Amino acid sequence: MSPTTIARLVAGSTAANTINIPTVNIFLQKSPGKPSGDKRGITGVAFQVVKNGAVIQTGTTGADGKVVMQVPGGSATLRVTAGGATADYDVTIRTDAIEGAATAAGQQRRLRMLGYQLGNAGTDGNGVDGAVVPTTQFDRAALEFQADANQVMDGVLGPNSQGPLKAAAGA
Repeated sequence: MSPTTIARLVAGSTAANTINIPTVNIFLQKSPGKPSGDKRGITGVAFQVVKNGAVIQTGTTGADGKVVMQVPGGSATLRVTAGGATADYDVTIRTDAIEGAATAAGQQRRLRMLGYQLGNAGTDGNGVDGAVVPTTQFDRAALEFQADANQVMDGVLGPNSQGPLKAAAGA
């Protein structure tokens, strides 16, 4: 997350009013993982960022499928339109620390951050529930991540996979 800073100087003043608008990078892509020169990005998707019913940002994705989304007040809606269909995604910025990479919740959260599907469990309905018992969806996500990261594919996010998982998720 990086802030967008807007400053306005008043004539003759030595001070400035500054508004910080947090931004997040969102990748619209054909498969999970973080784009790195591959062809995963979905090009030409129109998007809008909506806050309190008002459109505050518009654009179209480039070759990498990246949207640099403004999230004023810590939450907004990303509305994407492609092929005549429209989908809304509620985006909320977490301010608390992410769970440790050795914990089930930490591994699940990082996989979700990278776009891997874990189902609908957990309080947010995103598959992050902290359950230690692996599920078919978690096992598949772990194997897909290991394949994408050129790791030994054993479906276990042990010490050898935790470093690359943290690096890929940026946390």
